[in-house]
Amino acid sequence: MLRQTARIATTLAALVLVAGCEHAMLEDTIFDKEYVVRNLPNEENVLSATTFKPRPTGFDQTYCYSSIGEVACYAQPQEGERYRLSGYYGPAPE
Repeated sequence: MLRQTARIATTLAALVLVAGCEHAMLEDTIFDKEYVVRNLPNEENVLSATTFKPRPTGFDQTYCYSSIGEVACYAQPQEGERYRLSGYYGPAPE
């Protein structure tokens, strides 16, 4: 009977300690208004991330080609290298 009482008392003491730590942790994060503004999504952030943004005009044409370990970009399309083309901005290379 004494062991069972000691076990219950130990369990209750541990729960009280853990509950106190949890409260302090929640108070520092979820209820902190600066944390909410910085880290949680709001309507303005979601809408600005998903709305269409037009491409800028007046860009420089760029043609990027894959090689071993890296990608090299040039202002003009490279002759005979179409199979290595990984992306481009500007008119399509022939």
